[in-house]
Amino acid sequence: DDDDDDESAKPRRRRGGLAVVTLESNLRGGAVRPPSSSKGREEVGCGPPRKVELIATLRRAGFFVCVDASKFAATAPLDLETLDADYVVPPSFYKLFGAPTGLGCVVARRGPASQTLLRAKREALYFGGGTVERASASEARWEVIKRSFAEAFADGTPHYRGVADLAAGWAALDAVGGMERIQRHCRVLGAELHRRLRALTHSSTNAPVVRLYSDDPESSSVAAFNVLRDDGGVVSPSLVAALARGQGLVLRAGCACNVGACAEALGLSHEDIVRSWERGAACGSSDDLLPDGRPLGLVRASLGKDSTWEDVDRLATFLEATFRVVVHSGKSVLTTGAAASEEVDVDDDAAVVEEVQKKKGSSETLLYRLDEVRVYPVKGCAAADTPTSAWPLVRDGRLRHDRAWVVVDDVLGVAATTKTHPRLALVKPVFSYADDDEAASRRGVHDDVERRLRLRLVAPTDDDDATGEARASAPSLEVPLFFEQQRWDGVIPRGGATLEREEHVRICGAARSGAPVVTSAARLSLFFSRALLGVDDAARFRLVRSRSAETSFANAAPLLLVTRRAVARLNRDLAASDAQPVTADHFRANLVVSDGGAGAA
Repeated sequence: DDDDDDESAKPRRRRGGLAVVTLESNLRGGAVRPPSSSKGREEVGCGPPRKVELIATLRRAGFFVCVDASKFAATAPLDLETLDADYVVPPSFYKLFGAPTGLGCVVARRGPASQTLLRAKREALYFGGGTVERASASEARWEVIKRSFAEAFADGTPHYRGVADLAAGWAALDAVGGMERIQRHCRVLGAELHRRLRALTHSSTNAPVVRLYSDDPESSSVAAFNVLRDDGGVVSPSLVAALARGQGLVLRAGCACNVGACAEALGLSHEDIVRSWERGAACGSSDDLLPDGRPLGLVRASLGKDSTWEDVDRLATFLEATFRVVVHSGKSVLTTGAAASEEVDVDDDAAVVEEVQKKKGSSETLLYRLDEVRVYPVKGCAAADTPTSAWPLVRDGRLRHDRAWVVVDDVLGVAATTKTHPRLALVKPVFSYADDDEAASRRGVHDDVERRLRLRLVAPTDDDDATGEARASAPSLEVPLFFEQQRWDGVIPRGGATLEREEHVRICGAARSGAPVVTSAARLSLFFSRALLGVDDAARFRLVRSRSAETSFANAAPLLLVTRRAVARLNRDLAASDAQPVTADHFRANLVVSDGGAGAA
């Protein structure tokens, strides 16, 4: 209401206060049904009839009613007359047109509703430029808020460029048939997306690949879900979104700014949320699984006027190809294309060769060979020498003990990296068995032998490429793999660290939970000060261990991969610029793979 209201008209107080009614959840959706001959007008532009009845009941009971239509009106027509509410909050305009951002509105009914808001504005502790008729900067605060409802709430410079763009936005909606057609379009696509997601199952266990949280999958334009492993464990939502971005798909990971619905859907208690924050799991971070495997967020796919059948198919195909575990006749099989029926028995060499030959030169998936597995136990240090070529994965798909330790420089007050301490990359971790157990080495690293593992850090030599005797004679230090293996040596690290003390180390802006290594704390500091700076300092550096073998100090993705084809392609470009070539080592990848194409080793 942009017209001036009569300031003398006292706003009529309502005994009930303010009630907010949400037409559709931005996380779980809701019953957003299109108009049909069997439905009344109340369903065409204002959501389910029960919401209209609820609004009327609340107003009769003396409540001011605010309707949250920010999700509903993005994909459905909004009839303000039928709603008959005091206030309506439509979506920001970019959710309708794609642009402009930072522009929205609130609609208020003339009379007591708008007058009540104006009175609250006049009693507020702040005001912005353009909203007052006159103000005094004296000690006795005094200002007169403008009488126009629109002007009173327009703090600061209006977004006039964005307002000018709205005409083109409305024209774009009209060009596709208006909001009624958009509503039908999104409903059909939403039903198909939910159908495809519900149909995904792991053939190994017949367990679902996706857990959906939608209230009304037959009519919702949003699909909130988590991806499940074949054992029922949840895949990190942020990892799902990151992998989707690599396929050109934009998914939202987290709680979609709806913490209430998110906590209810995931069964999160207040204690769960507080404790997760205390250990560094902030909103938007990749640390989105609780220690017991429960997710702190979910993945949301939203459909709009520009969404297509092809988008739905690409998302369902991506989830199937990336996360579905396939087993046939007791043997592992490889899904080679969008159709789950195209399976190749990886135990049949002839079938694999035939499939590779068929895929060469096509745009479909090629088979890759895993050449090397590399573990980086200390963040920033070199890849570790390991006693076996096999290495276990932990719950989130990360290599066990990978980036499990981080060096902290107490003088700089930060985690040491190759940017702050370049020689850190020359420190060589070495895994070995304490009893040199050959049988254990052949079996690989599993829980029954891991307790015999030992980790030793070897300092850089004058010759960075030194091997053999030169490395054996270099200064080294053994690091306990597990907290219970730590021993007190009479030296308390800076800050009086104990085995129970928890501290947070900031990695890429997010706090990660860990505990200091207290065994030989002074020798640890001397080792790193000599290796990195060439000085003796028994109190500058500390080594911090993640709280368990299931967590790490990795920046984001649990596994880093590089292909030899990509390295060869990069070196061709570097040669053209007379630059020095690189190797796969430069990328500090956990997995180095090759394929049968050009440039593969």
